[in-house]
Amino acid sequence: MNARRIFSSPKAISLLLGLLGILLSWWLAGVEARRFQSESRSNVVQQLGTVRAAVESSLNKRIYLTLGLRAFVSTHPDLNDQEFANFASALMAEGNGIRSVTLIQDNQISDIYPLQGNELAIGLNLLEMPEQRNDFLRAIETKQPWLSPPIRLVQGGEAFANRAPVYVKSDDAAENERYWGMVSILINKQELLDDIVDGLPDSLQLAIRARSSQDQSILYFYGDKSIETTEPLTLDVNLPTGNWQVMGVPTDGWQQRSPASSVIAWFGTIASIGLAALTFLLMRSNTHLRTARHTAENAADELSRKNEDLEAFVRTASHDLRAPLRHIDAFCQILAEDAADRLNENDQDCLNKIQRSSGVMSRLLASLLAFARTGCEGLAMETFDLKQMVHDVVSRLPAQDVDRVQVGNLPSIRGDRTLLPQVIQNLVENGLKYNNSEDASIQINATTSANEVTITVADNGIGMAENVIDRIFKPGVRAVSSADYSGSGFGLAICERIIKAHHGKIWVESKVGDGSTFHVSLPTV
Repeated sequence: MNARRIFSSPKAISLLLGLLGILLSWWLAGVEARRFQSESRSNVVQQLGTVRAAVESSLNKRIYLTLGLRAFVSTHPDLNDQEFANFASALMAEGNGIRSVTLIQDNQISDIYPLQGNELAIGLNLLEMPEQRNDFLRAIETKQPWLSPPIRLVQGGEAFANRAPVYVKSDDAAENERYWGMVSILINKQELLDDIVDGLPDSLQLAIRARSSQDQSILYFYGDKSIETTEPLTLDVNLPTGNWQVMGVPTDGWQQRSPASSVIAWFGTIASIGLAALTFLLMRSNTHLRTARHTAENAADELSRKNEDLEAFVRTASHDLRAPLRHIDAFCQILAEDAADRLNENDQDCLNKIQRSSGVMSRLLASLLAFARTGCEGLAMETFDLKQMVHDVVSRLPAQDVDRVQVGNLPSIRGDRTLLPQVIQNLVENGLKYNNSEDASIQINATTSANEVTITVADNGIGMAENVIDRIFKPGVRAVSSADYSGSGFGLAICERIIKAHHGKIWVESKVGDGSTFHVSLPTV
């Protein structure tokens, strides 16, 4: 059997087309998975950056209070208990989470504010405490403040200790200054950590660590060491004293595949297998499908040459992969018209099923390709009149639906003039399609703030159940049964991808029987 006979065989053509479609689907899924992994790491870096900023802000504002205390003591080395209490009270009012303010004259704790609850610390010589000695000596040696990791206090509890050495003017003419001692601010550990992680998303597993000056070991005071086994991302914390790091990974670990990549892979595989099966059936059963076979061969050759280029694939696949389906449908119509008198009832039923299956697969393939194409090309950003764009979309509706859409005052927006109309058109058409009311209506309005424009598209349709709302923007998810309403479940997923490409947000509020209101938020700059 020569090559010409092999590639004119329905079985060979169908097998080649199915395999090629499966390979391309999984290749697209791989591209989506790599994009998802990159986006996940970027999100963690962004979240860690927020945590790092919170750490630096929370600590620095308290560290600077220590410097203020040092400046006061260096100019008032002989301050009495009441003077110290007055100043310490004012200092503590400037920052929450401060447990106590301490004077350490000649390396021995001489006064604490508030004294109540801290009496056990009075008289302690910190050079005689192994846990604190190294940090204490480092501050003396460098003449700089030093922030210690959480230490256990003799009066109970744990706290961060920020100490600063104090030097005063010397009475000895041979020396410019002499060492007076230390001032210290104890920062409540739990309050500081609560301040740092306030608003931390549940999707991030976080750890904060510091290096001990005593033995250079790593101390974890938020989270634990087990995070090191999860390939965390790490950011250094910029502090005037100390050496800290924040580490983070997604709570459920680094996911290798995104939900969208699985959808692309399996939907593409199912579509490719179904397309191959239909092609084989019809090419084998009727000689009129020779033209379709020739088109399939051309499509297979074309896709084979371009299977390493995703963008080129998206441009050609819409035509070349759907062409056989159009031929299937066309030849089904020819059979129905020319051979109607030779087809029994069972044959006619099979033919109708083939036509319906072809239509379903065509819509599924169109949705899959549209979903894959969205965001592949850069956005052509420009400023244009939103109201005019909406009127253009509404004017393309069937005549009986035009008056059902009410458009309010809409501002100018900045975005892609080609992609954004697809979002409005999808939301309007959904509002009309999923609507049992005789007085179906759509309301389109917008509100503007300093940083964003929020567009609302509200309908009085059938609405959605609460358990569907959280998943409605995922590829392939539908709010209603396909037996009641046609659709592929990709429309809202495409809308979300377009809006995310604009760095915006899209969400929905809905109740069963009360209609749905979609909100689209776009940045103004």
